[in-house]
Amino acid sequence: MNRRGIVVIAALLVALVALVIVVRACAHRFAEGSEAGGHASRGPGSGSGDAAGPRCVRAGSVILGNGLSRGGLLVGEAVAAADGYAVGVIRAVGKERRSMVARVSSNGERVTFVDVGPALGELPPPLPFVQRGALFAASYVRSAAQKGLDAPRTLAIVRIGDARDGKAAPFAEIPQQSDESMALDVATSPEGRAIVVWDEDATPAGAGGPSPAAADAPRGGPPPAPVDLQRTRARGVIKVLPVPNDPVKGDPNGSPAIVSSSGADVERPRAIARAGGYWVAWIARRLDPRGESDPKALEGPGEDRSYAWVEMAKVDDGGKRVGDVRRVTSDAGHATAFDWVAGEGGKLDLFVRDDAEMSQEGDGGRILRIAVREDGPQAPEAMVGAGVGLGDPAALGGPGGRWLFYADIAEHTHGIFLDSAVGVAVAPATEASTLEPLLDGKSPLLGTLEARNTLVLAVGPATADPDVAEAHILRCEALNR
Repeated sequence: MNRRGIVVIAALLVALVALVIVVRACAHRFAEGSEAGGHASRGPGSGSGDAAGPRCVRAGSVILGNGLSRGGLLVGEAVAAADGYAVGVIRAVGKERRSMVARVSSNGERVTFVDVGPALGELPPPLPFVQRGALFAASYVRSAAQKGLDAPRTLAIVRIGDARDGKAAPFAEIPQQSDESMALDVATSPEGRAIVVWDEDATPAGAGGPSPAAADAPRGGPPPAPVDLQRTRARGVIKVLPVPNDPVKGDPNGSPAIVSSSGADVERPRAIARAGGYWVAWIARRLDPRGESDPKALEGPGEDRSYAWVEMAKVDDGGKRVGDVRRVTSDAGHATAFDWVAGEGGKLDLFVRDDAEMSQEGDGGRILRIAVREDGPQAPEAMVGAGVGLGDPAALGGPGGRWLFYADIAEHTHGIFLDSAVGVAVAPATEASTLEPLLDGKSPLLGTLEARNTLVLAVGPATADPDVAEAHILRCEALNR
């Protein structure tokens, strides 16, 4: 064999050795990833920078009922009660759908149901809340004659008896106008007061009743373009009313106050207590003013392009707005959902899922974080830059044990542990984030503190049967600081 042949064979041997090393390294990394969370690589934002190992373990679970995959069982929001948790649900009882409050024990091993009333049409589950130590539930009710989205409705509040009583007693009723949205929220203060917020169609000009002033535009930039009511449904407004301290017959004293500004359609209000009152936030929308004349203004065939952003305002104990409406995110964005969690000293973190500035369809959305202080919201910053999947982010817990959960584009759940100082993560989001496989396919509803841990109540389909809804209690360990 000549010298050239020897050189070629040597080169081939070197390349073969290098290939073996690379294959072994790749196999080792894949094995490590499988042991850590059981998930392979998932593309952008899927957790390649996540901290090693999940931090949430199962602490208990209980069955809520059947019919989850067929729409026969709906699960709403939850609140911590004196003897565990209260969850709003709609369940089928025979041939009838009933609104109920599921009372889950603190260890997640027992559940009892309190019947609130019939669930007619597309009404959502009741919203439980605690005021002055007592458990209540707020829900929309309609009579058999009140059919269709254009029919008026009533917001009913009932008081839920203790676990031994198992009954719901009427407390207050609030008549409302029609609206296709069924969103509502209740916020309670440490002093025992509470407000209820909802969205409904604005009173048409000249038809009587309160309506926002035309000059009442949100701060934070120029007013958004006017809403073309010929191209959208009737514009919505956000209304607030204090919850009475005692049961009332008929309408509660006082009229609801409109806290939103004009110029945009608004929906999905949320409320949370602050010193001296409450914060109220909502999603505002407008259509691209170019309309059908410009193809670039279309989201898809025959679908007008729209923009959505978050606004918020201060509200006093009486439900009246204090100061101006603040625009929290860009009015050229695509905000789809938001959640918030309180921290120490009256500080607040608000998290917004936004689909703006995504260069490709598979990029998913992003999560913006806005630190809210007494003087108002600060400038938004990207908490998760890309790869956020469908579904609402869930911010829960309390000072010293706050978490943000979200699903990526592969529908795997990530958790970010937040420091007790509002807006300051223990580490950058990519380092403080963990994959939490026990939360895949589930909705985190509530977080309560237990020493250095956070107990998370989440609801989702049972592993053995996706038609069965199961409530899980997970113990999520605080990240070492």
